[in-house]
Amino acid sequence: TAAAVAQARLNKHPVVLLGACRAATAAPYMHEAWSLPRAFAQAGARAIIAAPVDLPDGEARRFFAPLTERLMRGDAAATALRDERVKWLTAGGAPWVRQVLVFE
Repeated sequence: TAAAVAQARLNKHPVVLLGACRAATAAPYMHEAWSLPRAFAQAGARAIIAAPVDLPDGEARRFFAPLTERLMRGDAAATALRDERVKWLTAGGAPWVRQVLVFE
């Protein structure tokens, strides 16, 4: 749960990639923002990449694979996402990638 994630301590400040459908959707609480990205940020993640929309499994794998490689090389999350999104869209890929967000 998001509550359990928020209690964790991510000591190495990783970049977290949430490749599941609607992983960036916030809970409808009026008194606070609550979501998985926020919980990972509270736990110490340096950046969180997620989308508030459904992700097509096959396409998501193809999009996130090179993005993950860039993150593993140490590229900044926002830069890596931007560059991979541009490559994807330039190659005629589906526009759902515009909904993938970086939370820092």
